[in-house]
Amino acid sequence: YEVDLTANLTSNWRLSLNAAKQQAVRTGTAQTALDEVNRLANAWLSNPAVANLRDNNNLPLSFVAERELATLKTALATDGELANELREWRINLVTNYTFSRESKFKGFGFGGAARYQSKSAIGSEVRNDPELGVIPDLSRIAWGPNDTKFDAWISYRTKIWKNIDWELQLNVRNVFNENDLVPVWFNPDGSGHVYSLGKERDWFLTSTFRF
Repeated sequence: YEVDLTANLTSNWRLSLNAAKQQAVRTGTAQTALDEVNRLANAWLSNPAVANLRDNNNLPLSFVAERELATLKTALATDGELANELREWRINLVTNYTFSRESKFKGFGFGGAARYQSKSAIGSEVRNDPELGVIPDLSRIAWGPNDTKFDAWISYRTKIWKNIDWELQLNVRNVFNENDLVPVWFNPDGSGHVYSLGKERDWFLTSTFRF
């Protein structure tokens, strides 16, 4: 679902709002792959001579088989469930104000934007399923933070030659975000989170000619 709203609050002040909601459900996940991996794993694990062979990373094939089975079982455990790592809500608000020709600040303008994304799943605790073994416990999801960022800009526009207008605009993106650590993965063994470095603050200048 998505809604867009644009309004001229005054002759100089404009506002735009966009809001979107989305959900996705996993279905038919990995069943064909699981059947094939099960076939190979049974062959590897039932034959000691094969199980002790090593792959290119020097890991016993028995270990590889168990690792791949665990990965696929995890995927199957989430079949039919919401894909919680997908952010459900996204909201963008943009506003801009330009001074009128009668103002002493004629030609200047300024504005800002707010960008919001709701929380997303970054992992979960685990439980022991009698059929699938150790799988994610979807009743104990670990959530990452909401993502809110702000932008700002100031501009100046003037006529430089007959029907040619020139506009110079200074933009600051991610005004309050600098050197942020964002949790992106939850370790179910209790060892904490994996973090990534958030998007840094950006400054850029644009020059536009209009004919």
